[in-house]
Amino acid sequence: MMISHAHTETSDIIGGQRPSRTHEADSILFKQILLRLLPFIADICPIPDVFPAEPRPSQDVLSNWILHESPASLMAWISPTLQTYTSHANEEEKNLVNELREVYGKYQTIFNWQDGPLLSTMQRGDIFLLDEISLAEDAVLERMNSVLENERQVTVPEKGGECIETITANPSFRLLATMNPGGDFGKKELSAALRNRFTEIWVSPLNGLEDLKQIMRDRIRMHERGSIYFPSISEATQENLVAVLLPFVDRILTFVDYYNVIMNANTTSSQNRTEATTRDILSIIDFMKLAVSHLSMTPFVAFAEALQMILLDGLGIGTNLNSTQANEYRMKCVEKMMDLVPSQEQITIQNYYKASNQIVCDYQHFGVSPYLLSLTTTASQGVDLSDYDFAAPTTCNNLKRVLRALQLHKPILLEGSPGVGKTSLIIAIAQVIGQPIVRVNLSEQTDIADLLGSDLPVPADEQTTDEAGNCVKFRWSDGVLLSAIKNGAWLLLDELNLASQQVLEGLNSCLDHRATVYIPEIDKEFHCPSSFQIFACQVRIEG
Repeated sequence: MMISHAHTETSDIIGGQRPSRTHEADSILFKQILLRLLPFIADICPIPDVFPAEPRPSQDVLSNWILHESPASLMAWISPTLQTYTSHANEEEKNLVNELREVYGKYQTIFNWQDGPLLSTMQRGDIFLLDEISLAEDAVLERMNSVLENERQVTVPEKGGECIETITANPSFRLLATMNPGGDFGKKELSAALRNRFTEIWVSPLNGLEDLKQIMRDRIRMHERGSIYFPSISEATQENLVAVLLPFVDRILTFVDYYNVIMNANTTSSQNRTEATTRDILSIIDFMKLAVSHLSMTPFVAFAEALQMILLDGLGIGTNLNSTQANEYRMKCVEKMMDLVPSQEQITIQNYYKASNQIVCDYQHFGVSPYLLSLTTTASQGVDLSDYDFAAPTTCNNLKRVLRALQLHKPILLEGSPGVGKTSLIIAIAQVIGQPIVRVNLSEQTDIADLLGSDLPVPADEQTTDEAGNCVKFRWSDGVLLSAIKNGAWLLLDELNLASQQVLEGLNSCLDHRATVYIPEIDKEFHCPSSFQIFACQVRIEG
């Protein structure tokens, strides 16, 4: 699967001349072939300058020397011998010489052609899924027109060579694409020339109540074993969860319906509407499962906490509501939530909130009970909280809400006025538990390559020069996002609202359930580890 965006280039899909990434592997292979050839030529090749003329170095000595020399110097040493040797060599020896020269040619090459994901999947007969197809430029998309014709071919003049190569798709190859409607924020419609080559399907939203109920029940029954989103539980615990949580389906839907009504009561524009989505509803289910099975919460406390985290903590973000209106709506929603809870359970919930702001910090954990984070080995020697001011009521409440949100391993967005401590809170949590964190300040000039990475020249002190004078080498350099994924670090994206829509769309795959990022330049997909977490901060704009 590949996610397209406004900066998607033809080379990202078709392929292109990329910096050689096999330099070290080619060097090793070259030396291996030369060592296989050495027994045939050891007695006739010139003695390297590093050795005395007499006695002649043995094959073992030469072998050890070869392992520590560069392919360029080795080829300069062996070339005169090869030119005369091949005239009387047998077939096996000639093949070794030809293989040696071929590998050395690859070693010298700075750029190699690399098939893009489209060509690769066409030849393998796989499914190529182009997500967010409408975000790519028309010129890029029109390049694929021939693939969508009956012949299912694509001509690749960029590859070079004496003959222009034409790739024909394997019979099992399929191309799928997805897009949001053209009226959605930052989206456009596809050209008629491209659309009439597709079989188009409109995916209807889940508006039916019975559809939602069925999905929610299936989610409750789902037994996820040890995923990064849900820890392993026993079969008995799973059966108990199903029995306990199934009665909450109607309560959740009743609250969601009320939430949608109150949030859109005074909204006339469809673009300003705020509604709880299917993702929100499923997140409520997931949190309740986690809270009951692993945090020792009662079902009704889990119900209240889930609604607070998924819907009410972020109420007002992305709307025209000011702080006063958001607080008013939040209070109404809390009242409705309590109306859906039996009177005895209301007392349980109230008692829970009175006793839930206790900061815990020992040699193993930090947090606000029951939301605790494990300390890393670097922080397990003890933490001095005197350097941090978590005890202030507002700060403690914000801390608890962040820790609560961390339970589902979903990206977290913090919005607030300038200077309220959004960024400093996340950094402080990371420092206390010993978690590495990378902070990036976004702007209109931020490019997707800044986050994912790009090919950069190798520093001069690391370059090697061959006999042809080639010294400019390139190497893939990880961006901050990819580096954080590889290291399992936290990534803090500050000033998120200043980044372009195209950059944000390029992050979709690692922000949702896929938790992956695909890099077309190196044709690799990276999966986010459980320790990786994305935070984002932005300034609240009062409506």
